[in-house]
Amino acid sequence: MTSLLDEGTAVVRAVRHDPTARRRALTVVAITLITAQLILRAWAVWGSWFFGDDFVFLADVARGQADAEWFFHRHNLHFMPGSFALVVPVAAAGVYAWHVAAVEMIVFQAAASLACWWMLRTLFGNRAMILVPLTIYLFSVVTIPSLMWWAAGVNSIAVQPFMFGAIGLHVLMLRTGQRRFALGAALCVLLALLFYVKALLIAPVLAVLAVCYAAQGPLPRRIWSLLVRFRLAWTLYALSGVAYLIAYFTLPAESSPAGKVDYVDLADTFVVKNLSTALFGGPWSWLEIGGEAGPRQLADPPQVAWIICLLVLGGAVVLLVAHYKGALQPLWFVVPYVLVTAGLLGYGRAGVFKITSAEIRYWADFMPVLTLAAALSLMPLRGLPAVLVRRPVSLMSRRVAHRILAGYLVVFVAGSIASTLGYVKPWHQDFDARRYLTTAQQDLESRSTPVPLADQAVPGPVMPALFDPYNLPRLLLSPLATRFTTPDVATDMQVLDDNGSIKPGFASPDFTVASRRLARCLQGGAESQHIAFGSATYDFPFWLSMSYRSDTSTEIGLVVGTKHYDARLEAGTHTLSLRTEGSNDRIVFDLPSGARLCVNTLNIGTWMEPR
Repeated sequence: MTSLLDEGTAVVRAVRHDPTARRRALTVVAITLITAQLILRAWAVWGSWFFGDDFVFLADVARGQADAEWFFHRHNLHFMPGSFALVVPVAAAGVYAWHVAAVEMIVFQAAASLACWWMLRTLFGNRAMILVPLTIYLFSVVTIPSLMWWAAGVNSIAVQPFMFGAIGLHVLMLRTGQRRFALGAALCVLLALLFYVKALLIAPVLAVLAVCYAAQGPLPRRIWSLLVRFRLAWTLYALSGVAYLIAYFTLPAESSPAGKVDYVDLADTFVVKNLSTALFGGPWSWLEIGGEAGPRQLADPPQVAWIICLLVLGGAVVLLVAHYKGALQPLWFVVPYVLVTAGLLGYGRAGVFKITSAEIRYWADFMPVLTLAAALSLMPLRGLPAVLVRRPVSLMSRRVAHRILAGYLVVFVAGSIASTLGYVKPWHQDFDARRYLTTAQQDLESRSTPVPLADQAVPGPVMPALFDPYNLPRLLLSPLATRFTTPDVATDMQVLDDNGSIKPGFASPDFTVASRRLARCLQGGAESQHIAFGSATYDFPFWLSMSYRSDTSTEIGLVVGTKHYDARLEAGTHTLSLRTEGSNDRIVFDLPSGARLCVNTLNIGTWMEPR
């Protein structure tokens, strides 16, 4: 044991004194951290499943809607043709092919992690201190909710490799003035815009970065010199942004409901509590709301925890300022990014969905910016004017500062892993949408012929009414379109029960026609036969179901009010159901000669229910 310890100590000493060995060791550590993060996140995302907007995307592709107009339409507040491009292979891979969606998320997470490492090495060199911001990015729980929910991930996870790429190439341009780096950074900005609307904030971050770190002197002189020296880059960034905004405001979009926003509460929950605790591995505890929110959870940090985090964060800022000049320069782009993020959330979501202020997934795209800010507060940029300068007199030695950072990382990683496991848990369980749709899929695929399904809304926890009409089987189950039909009239109509199983359906007994009105059987002949309801229905959509017995199989005509339907009677005892509307008091039958129809029960209701 002693010899092993001595050998280990010797290796550490050799690494410390050999720059090449030290760089190799840092590379090994960085790759190990990235690998560990990807293993954890691959496990997390592989056990997840589709929810909410995911089904909208899959339905559109399954119905053949994935044309140029679809790729360039706005979904809610998002213009995201790049994200829609990621939908196509998932929809093409099979019915609810979660494994393909999971691979997409893992690939983009791996690309973002590697891009983060590359950016840090490019800006600050291959030094031990880059492991601090790298670890913060890799293990933060902030990006986990987007990773678990595919519809969110194709925005805020897919954009991150391009954010890191734009930052790294932009700094290389500032160092060298080479046009190829300007072109590369502009391309990254353009690609990022294809995935997420908040990629519009990348160019302002790059501009502030240049003003703060690539020029000296009075502010007007800095701005002018940067505009002249790097005019190609600014022109390309501006053209990308302008083109995006033109597309954003001119292309088709769904209307978004408005509501009153309590910005004080939004700032308190979204920024003060959620963001402060996330910086230390929080929130540690989650609030399961269930229902139409599905497996999503809200950050619910204990009060004492976020208060302590704020105090520690304040102390850390004081120590940084006492240790370095220029340590707070990143606030020039961090604070505007935070304010815009909170403002956009208030404008687009928080006024309607009050719970969104407690969803930390809206901070996911902030992580590249936060990673950059943390690095700039700890290390000077290579090849640019010195902004971060160590003060002659410091409150602590370098060794003590390193120990504090090491302790912080241990607490951060442990807390982040615990928070991650807590958030992932309900996504790995058999939540409503997952149970319902996998059951429906199994039932439909077990049938030898297409099933006539009543096209009525599924339970809210499966697909909220907010998504209407995508909460109807004809759209929600589009990937299984060859397995079912949704006719207005059918014999032996089926319904999906609350668990997603296919059961025989019958109109709910909101109104039942009296048995005395069904006493005689209807005979085919020259004159139409009818059954009077006994009173007129209200003028609203409804289902009409009747159980009947027919001597033969035959085609018949049906008239309810002014609507005519063609139907087929099957010999024997069956049910016939039809969907209609209006104020009506009878159903008229056009029976062919020789047909005999005996109706046993006739219900009129707003809903088809399992019988």
